[in-house]
Amino acid sequence: MSWNNELIKQMEHKRNLMVITANKYGYTSAETIQYSQELDRLMNIYRCVSKYDYSERLWEKQALKN
Repeated sequence: MSWNNELIKQMEHKRNLMVITANKYGYTSAETIQYSQELDRLMNIYRCVSKYDYSERLWEKQALKN
């Protein structure tokens, strides 16, 4: 499984935990906030790595043209 799919799977899992916890304990509970922050961290990693991956592919494409 690629890093991309694994990271998406982790984000989906963390989101599900956050929603379940929010429904059970409320949106401002410490546990819900913790899951939310963990999801934010995963999303930031995904964004950074995806941006880097896109830039790398774009650079390679430009290099092949020259």
